[in-house]
Amino acid sequence: MKRAVKYVKRAVSLIIISVMLFFVFSGCSGNGKTCKTYSFPESKAAVHYAEVEQKSLHFTDPGYISGSLQSSGLLSLYIDKSSYSIVVREGSTEKNWYTLPIATAIEDSNCDYSAAAVTLKVVSGADIYYLNSQDNSVAYGTASYDTVAKGKSKGIAVKYIIAPDKQTATKSSFGDKDIAFEVILTYMLKDGNLYVTAKHKNLTGNKDVCIEDMGVLEFFGANRHMKENKEGDNDFILVPDGSGALIYTDIFEENFQPVELAVYGEDYALTTEATRQSACIAAYGARQGNGAFAAIIEKGDAIATIKADRQSGKTGFNIVGASFKITPVMSTTTRGTIKQCVAAESYNDEIRLCYKFFSGSTASYSSIAVACREQLIRNNVLSTKTVDADDKALPFNLSLIGAVPGGRVKSLKYMTTFSEAIDMLEQIKAKGIDNINVRYTGIMSGGVNQTSVLNSRVLSGLGGKDDLQRLYEYMSSKKMGLYIDVNLITSNVSHTFKGKKAATALNGDKSYGLIDNKFYKYLGGSEQFKRSFLGLSRLEDSVITLLNNTRKMNYTGFCINDCGSLLYSDYSGKTAINRQAASEEMFKQLIPLSTNKSVMVNTGNFYALRGADYIINIPLGTQRENSPSYVAIPFLQMILHGTADYSGTPINEADNEIKMALKYIEYGACPSYEWSYSEMSYDETMYEPYFFSERLADGVKFYQKANEALADLRSSRIVNHYMISNGFYCTEYGDGAVIYVNYNDAPRTINGLTVEAEDFLRIN
Repeated sequence: MKRAVKYVKRAVSLIIISVMLFFVFSGCSGNGKTCKTYSFPESKAAVHYAEVEQKSLHFTDPGYISGSLQSSGLLSLYIDKSSYSIVVREGSTEKNWYTLPIATAIEDSNCDYSAAAVTLKVVSGADIYYLNSQDNSVAYGTASYDTVAKGKSKGIAVKYIIAPDKQTATKSSFGDKDIAFEVILTYMLKDGNLYVTAKHKNLTGNKDVCIEDMGVLEFFGANRHMKENKEGDNDFILVPDGSGALIYTDIFEENFQPVELAVYGEDYALTTEATRQSACIAAYGARQGNGAFAAIIEKGDAIATIKADRQSGKTGFNIVGASFKITPVMSTTTRGTIKQCVAAESYNDEIRLCYKFFSGSTASYSSIAVACREQLIRNNVLSTKTVDADDKALPFNLSLIGAVPGGRVKSLKYMTTFSEAIDMLEQIKAKGIDNINVRYTGIMSGGVNQTSVLNSRVLSGLGGKDDLQRLYEYMSSKKMGLYIDVNLITSNVSHTFKGKKAATALNGDKSYGLIDNKFYKYLGGSEQFKRSFLGLSRLEDSVITLLNNTRKMNYTGFCINDCGSLLYSDYSGKTAINRQAASEEMFKQLIPLSTNKSVMVNTGNFYALRGADYIINIPLGTQRENSPSYVAIPFLQMILHGTADYSGTPINEADNEIKMALKYIEYGACPSYEWSYSEMSYDETMYEPYFFSERLADGVKFYQKANEALADLRSSRIVNHYMISNGFYCTEYGDGAVIYVNYNDAPRTINGLTVEAEDFLRIN
């Protein structure tokens, strides 16, 4: 009997231990220090939403605003002492900007009362809590503020103690099972701008709770467009979708879907493919009546998601703002069990945004672009240099296709040898094009699906180093630029990064991404290349190896391929490298590549542009389909023109090459094509856009027209851009030049001038 009781007790103990272990975390990665894992039944998962304690706390009530607390120049700061909403007053027009919507909308049934200065998504094992500063701090009486000063800067600091319930929020001390966070928003006036910093802290000893996402001032400037308010006509929200987009808030659009843009793209440590639209720049803005603002994310840009919605959406307001991935989390469900991977370390640095304000005639998106450029130069993100336009000719940016994987996994098809490249360039030059920049892709091991740069070499099948040097000597004698296309942080999976050289995803797997193979329809093979990712602590090794392997070679510079378009966190080392640290390391390591060399960058994520002379494949439109209320603009181009020459995706890849060529003119881009010497497809019925001999005549014809219109404008700024009528646009430059572009199939007339169908016209 005693033995039976003993066995029962042992069995019960084992069950209890097993249940406890079911919820206890362990290391995800090999070292066990960069990630925690939790497992729990799907039935245990629960989502907790904040209850709206007082609707009025989600709004700014002018009745609770007293005199100015701080002033600097034309800007003054006020506070609503009931909701702790901050009011920024721009003195020249007495325009007020509110961190929470104005209280006139309180009784509006279309509003969901979610407006808050801070929103938190908190993860605690099987529980997810959606908390906010209004319902989980202000309503509990745990918010406070104080005036602050630092040198010539003056401001207001608002502190929130945020917890799921009042009992916890108001505790004098917290236990290690409690959930409570401190978030401090500091609003500082400096140099005519408003700087907002957000700092967060876990107030408890609870190591199993974290902030996954934190929204900061997502409702700054939120408003509703009233039809009777004529001042609101042509109001807009500016978002960095592709080249940039304006959401016109006075134009109704049924079934509008909220905008969500991952700054610098997806984090491939959390996913294997892009599922969200991306942004190359961490900036946004809005115009309301006679006022406008620009917001530049100065810290936390690499972990930011920019969001926007219309008043017909969930919140009932026109809004634009940003949230930040404080702690990466991955969850998978298998057979009723959820496995949750949580980064062991959260992003603990501050979030910082800079707000700039405009009034009257300066309340335009061109002013927003100018302000962003000036701030990015001040922050050392962009260079102060201007394009060297001593050579009067417009650059002709040509991507040459070297080796491409064929139908079989290990086979390579050589599309353009180095000797053939010389023949191509001689033919192009004979047509009168002299200022040529060649981005040579697929010349290293693996071709366009390059192997690791740590062991990659120039392909002998293309002619090897000797023929490559002959190509450079020819190009140098003709004052052409040769840019070797390199991938520094990715490798094809047949030569995958191994051991300590490989980046690790949050769940402990080796990191990889799926990259589109645009040649598969002609050569067969897979639709996407699977690329493995380098451990970011090895990025310096990658750069040094590249420089060592090419030190005896002559070339104009490198075209930075993957580093200009990919950014990921890395959990392979003893200490994780988060996305923000990754972007800073990328910025640092790309500097040596521009030392005594020219640099070309692919795509143009802004952390990679400091030393860039040329940018290729920069967006010339939006990812989302345009409509009367959602319009593409050259926001990136207005920031960059005159600083660096840029091109969009190759014209020959467009479905409609005529309209793509016109877009180049409208956006001030240098003509760009991607060609190969040999045919890719043996199917004579298939249209092949890359075959040089069939594409040359069209390329030369467009270049000659573009060169005549744009060559002497390379160092000028784009100062204005607008639509005259449907399909008819105007771009204005700082030196007074004006270019009209007509996409319509019939002529358009303006000021007595006629712009022919599908054509453009420049006047001075």
